[in-house]
Amino acid sequence: AMQGGGLGNLLETLEAVMAGDQYDDDVPEEAERERELDRLIPISAELRNQLVDEFGFQEGRAKKALWLHKFDVNRAVEWLIGESEDVQDQPITAREFRAIMHCFGVARSGSSGPGQASAELMTEDSAAGDSADAARQLSQHSDDDSDSQHAGENERRLAADTLAILMGDAAA
Repeated sequence: AMQGGGLGNLLETLEAVMAGDQYDDDVPEEAERERELDRLIPISAELRNQLVDEFGFQEGRAKKALWLHKFDVNRAVEWLIGESEDVQDQPITAREFRAIMHCFGVARSGSSGPGQASAELMTEDSAAGDSADAARQLSQHSDDDSDSQHAGENERRLAADTLAILMGDAAA
């Protein structure tokens, strides 16, 4: 399962993209998306400082990387090193916004559901500076579906498609 982690997250993102198409009206305007994510999925000062102060990444890019990779610092850093600055500086797309919200299990105010609870949980964790626990809780539900492990070839193809979708979003 070690190597499957990235693919698992990509698959989740793909599901979110597919499921999210009917929720277009639930996505804020481009200029508001980062502020809305700040409010609903706050990044702990500890994580922010690690990427911005210690590693020297630009704050907007660092935040986008952390949200896109479910607060997984290693994968966020890989993305920041490997991805072009043009892509990093693109505002968060509607597709990415929906995928992030879905992966963190957060609902926007107005929609009821389990989302509010997990948003509160995360805020407490961030306040305690205990982002590792938050990340662990969040990654747990992605480990549940071990069935997807057997999908090997399919999974890789889906992952490639997802990347194409997410990367092509800016061009489209």
